[in-house]
Amino acid sequence: MKNKGLSVFSIAATYIGTVVGAGFASGQEVLQFFGYHGVKGFVGLFAAAIMFIVYGYSILLLGNKLDAASHYEVIMDIGGPFFGKIIDYVIIFFFIRSFYGNGGWNGSDF
Repeated sequence: MKNKGLSVFSIAATYIGTVVGAGFASGQEVLQFFGYHGVKGFVGLFAAAIMFIVYGYSILLLGNKLDAASHYEVIMDIGGPFFGKIIDYVIIFFFIRSFYGNGGWNGSDF
């Protein structure tokens, strides 16, 4: 794979922005949910952070090993031909759903 000028910071910022910021929760939601349960909540927060790090790193390593140009190659390697297609269709469904959901939200602002 050619070096496309990607830095560790840009990859980390993209991962945090898409997975944690858009998919998991905002900082305030994390604090309210995990903080409500006290010490046990912060242990859960630590466990969730470790899982995000391990799974994210594993996916990045697999993508690098496969020299993948898109998510499709990684998904097909993980899920095989049957489950890989199902996972890809789920991703497409949520992408389209998010697109139209955000479009409706933006339209209500005007």
